[in-house]
Amino acid sequence: MKRFVLPALLLLLPLLLSGRERQKDTVFYSAEYLDTVQVRKGTLINDYTTLGVNAGVTFSTMLFNPSKPTSFLFSPEYLSVYYTRHCKMFGYLPYFALKIGAEYSHSGFEFKTDPTTGRTYHDNGITKCDMRVVTIPAMAEIHVDVDPIKIFADVGAYGGYRVSINREWPSSQDPYIDAKYHTAFKDYEIRWEYGLHGGAGIALMFDPVEIHLGAMVRWSWSDIYVPDYLDEQYHPYPRNTYYYRFAAPLDIMVYAGVHFQLTKRKGKTVNMLRREAYDIVYPKTDESEKPAPEVPESQNR
Repeated sequence: MKRFVLPALLLLLPLLLSGRERQKDTVFYSAEYLDTVQVRKGTLINDYTTLGVNAGVTFSTMLFNPSKPTSFLFSPEYLSVYYTRHCKMFGYLPYFALKIGAEYSHSGFEFKTDPTTGRTYHDNGITKCDMRVVTIPAMAEIHVDVDPIKIFADVGAYGGYRVSINREWPSSQDPYIDAKYHTAFKDYEIRWEYGLHGGAGIALMFDPVEIHLGAMVRWSWSDIYVPDYLDEQYHPYPRNTYYYRFAAPLDIMVYAGVHFQLTKRKGKTVNMLRREAYDIVYPKTDESEKPAPEVPESQNR
């Protein structure tokens, strides 16, 4: 076996030497070729902030339990202001943002009419309800930038307050419903609310301005009334309290907005330039490379 190893090594030696010399080869390009090469400059997205204003419309419905047939109530009023902080995920992936805002919009429901009988469904005689709502959402955003377009999706939570209410009912219900409840909340109705808030959209970026187009969904986890508000009427004895009803608002907002970049989205920011200037004036030096301090001649004697 040993007598075959030495000849094999001698045969492989020229190949090893030729490969070693091949690594020393240098590639040269002509000036004409280099003039035609297009080098793409890498662009880095900074941690930047935006402040924007949105306007749009709202489509509202209500999730009833027991279930009731409702249609979407259209409201042409939706206004919001959002502050967004774009930052890097894990310190280097520029796909993340945090946003907080304030919204003024509508919420409510409208019952369908049975086409065969002509009967309109209702909730305690109410066939239509429109509430004005002020909310404060806070969301996390994932976005992908393909200049000049940005695609984004948001998810988070919100808290809000039902500012006013406007109800409608057929004239046949006038003897049974107090007229003041056209625009007044009842004692058992809940005005504070909270829930899930999210959406998606696209942005057209013309730095430092961004045009946003999108839609958001707001699902309230706070019912519009206390679930057992009918117990006293149907089951006055405490041991029989099991008459529960639930009604949770579900709203869809479609909007367009203008967002202004408060800091630079791309390129060097003021802080970056200051840091570079500081490093030029006060360059960092390795402690081991610093020269030894000079000793006065009086101490050498």
